[in-house]
Amino acid sequence: MSLTLFAVLLLVLFGVLQMSWRLLVRIWNTPAAVARWRERRQLTRARDALQAGLLALAEGQWPQAEKALLSHLRHSESPFLNYLGAAIAAQQSDQPDKRDEFLALAHAHAPEDSLALPLLQAQLQILAHQRERALATLNQVRTHAPRHPQALRLLLDLHRTLHDWQSVIALLPEARTARALPPAALDRIESESRLALLSLDLPAGSASILQ
Repeated sequence: MSLTLFAVLLLVLFGVLQMSWRLLVRIWNTPAAVARWRERRQLTRARDALQAGLLALAEGQWPQAEKALLSHLRHSESPFLNYLGAAIAAQQSDQPDKRDEFLALAHAHAPEDSLALPLLQAQLQILAHQRERALATLNQVRTHAPRHPQALRLLLDLHRTLHDWQSVIALLPEARTARALPPAALDRIESESRLALLSLDLPAGSASILQ
């Protein structure tokens, strides 16, 4: 065999071996590539489901919102948000047991030290007229964040609803410091509370209450 023919055959053999190697590598990597494709597809579906659920919530379509938020949940990047949305939908559908179930599941996926969950829980309890439970939830928030503006706003509204004017007056200094509401709004609440206190009947001999 001439040297030229040998060189040509060697190049052809090298090319065949290289193509065979690439083919083997591609075949070997196919399962991983398919898995990555499936994962991307599942993530896309989960994001689309979250978006659809949030839009349904905004439109007041509670059953559709709950269904969308719970679909593809296993692949969601933020199951905390899915469960929070599902809890809102359950509350608006007058299903407090399901609401509490979703809140418990949200708690299991909540970011560390996040107050979003207990604050939302308190608002849902207020909507359900579970005022004592809402008070307990908000007081728990206050142990971690004594001057959280939203917690103070909710507590002021709750105590006003309960006509607990003494508690409203006690909260006002902290609400002013935290700027929970504009000063004019807090002034109106203070006037309302003090007038309500002055209108209460006084038990006989209660000089301290009169003071």
